[in-house]
Amino acid sequence: MKINNMDMHIQKGYYNKSTVEPDGITYKIDTSKQHSLYTFNLRKVYFDASKEETLSSIIEDLQEVINTLKKVKEHNEIEL
Repeated sequence: MKINNMDMHIQKGYYNKSTVEPDGITYKIDTSKQHSLYTFNLRKVYFDASKEETLSSIIEDLQEVINTLKKVKEHNEIEL
C-alpha cells in the first residue's frame, strides 16, 4: 500500500510458542498450534533541506498513516 509516497506493508506470519523445561536451559517448541504474528514495514526517503523540515514531514506522514489505518480498520478493507 502507498501512502504519501511511503511504502507500507503489513504481512501475516506464524510462530510456535516455546516453554522452558524444568532444567531451566532447554526450550521445548510447541508445534501443535501456530500463533499469528504481523510484521509492519514503512519506508520513505526524505530529501528535505533541514532536520526540522524532515521531522515535520515525518510527523505529517505518520499522521496520514494513522488516519489511513483507522479507515481500513473501520471498513475492514484489507485482509491481513
